[in-house]
Amino acid sequence: MVVTLGAAAQSRIGTVNRSAVLHALPEYSKAQAELQQLADAYQQEYAAMQRDFNNKYAEFQDLSNSDTPATIRERRIKELQEMDNKLKEFRRRSEDDLRLRRDALTAPLQQTVSGAIAAVAEEQGIDLVLDVSDHPVAYAGKAVVDITDAVNTSLK
Repeated sequence: MVVTLGAAAQSRIGTVNRSAVLHALPEYSKAQAELQQLADAYQQEYAAMQRDFNNKYAEFQDLSNSDTPATIRERRIKELQEMDNKLKEFRRRSEDDLRLRRDALTAPLQQTVSGAIAAVAEEQGIDLVLDVSDHPVAYAGKAVVDITDAVNTSLK
């Protein structure tokens, strides 16, 4: 009777590589391509802004080597500072936009993966599933069931 109670009290534990499952989805590749396209557009715009800044700075250096009045130099310094602030603000906003877009594109995929993990765990009678994507589990014995392949199969 003690053996029966001990066996009933034991939980089945499984592992899944959520990252591998997510990356195997065709929709993930499409999302990554869209994000890369957006990142490239931002990078091109930033490079153009940086070129403009560098040109203005070169003009300022030429100006400061001449007998240019102080008020003109001060105005050019202020222009450079404003351009630098615009560069920083553009960089910050583009990074924020990329992060928001990535989250919007991957959230439904994450939900799909979570649903598949739950379904496979339920089907196999697993009580706890640990995500081993970034190696948070130091050791998993033979009793732990890896359901990654089953989750991938269920999503196809």
